[in-house]
Amino acid sequence: MKEYEAERRREASEKRRNRATLERQFDETKTAITRIVERLAKGLIEDDDAAAILPGLRADRDRFQRELDAVEPPSNVIEIQPRAVRAFRENIERLAEVISKREETPSVELAQAFREMIAGVIIEPRKAGEPYRIEIKGYVSGLVSPELSSVSDPRHR
Repeated sequence: MKEYEAERRREASEKRRNRATLERQFDETKTAITRIVERLAKGLIEDDDAAAILPGLRADRDRFQRELDAVEPPSNVIEIQPRAVRAFRENIERLAEVISKREETPSVELAQAFREMIAGVIIEPRKAGEPYRIEIKGYVSGLVSPELSSVSDPRHR
């Protein structure tokens, strides 16, 4: 099973890399076409020169577009780490337990668990009589596979 998952991750990584290369080539070709047209409009190159260059660039652009259309779009699926999910769930359950017993003072371990889950709390200014707008930002990077995360968190290496 581990070999299958490793192979699947390798294939997904290769597909992302290939798609990224095609997207870069497509964008570079579109930029080259735009530059030729701008130079033509400014009189920096002759019509005959543009006519010789543009068909090849347009053919490349169309080819890259066809290849991109044939390639599977990038997936938004992430891999969840089971142990991290269990730890996250346990932290939530312990927090809920302390909150339900309002008179209990949280333990040091619970406070640490809270700090590992909550990145920050933002309370926005309000006008008198309006409700507070509270935003809680949390860490979920530890729940996903590190190689799929776009942000490297040194606490989860």
